[in-house]
Amino acid sequence: MAEPTRFSASRHPRAQETAISWVKASADEHVRRLRLLVALVEEAGRIRIDELRTKRPGYIVFEDDHQVVALPFADTPR
Repeated sequence: MAEPTRFSASRHPRAQETAISWVKASADEHVRRLRLLVALVEEAGRIRIDELRTKRPGYIVFEDDHQVVALPFADTPR
């Protein structure tokens, strides 16, 4: 899987990184593995994990076949 090189709109090395990484719903195997990981973490009782979904992730700064990294809109779930 490709790796994002930045999490901001700016290419400046000290720019504030405010982008959110989303897994695409079409990335079936990735979603399946994440849900298995969530089950393990929740079973251990350490952290509550919520699955967020959106059709509007924000301004996209990176995208591949499996993921999107986007600067969120004001109404993007976080």
